[in-house]
Amino acid sequence: MRRILYSSKFKKNLKKMPDFVKEAFLEKESLFLSNPFHPSLETHKLHGKYKEYWAFTLHRSVQNYV
Repeated sequence: MRRILYSSKFKKNLKKMPDFVKEAFLEKESLFLSNPFHPSLETHKLHGKYKEYWAFTLHRSVQNYV
């Protein structure tokens, strides 16, 4: 089972985002859970103390809404 961990800073910042950003995030989150290496996610390893974790890119999705 996959788990997604969110920092408190991320949660706080997401709440402040416009609805179109939140919608784009929810779409990407769902895709990440079903297919973590889908090309549109640009999945990448993190560095430093988080080197065991993966992240995905949201910014290209948000550009489609603007």
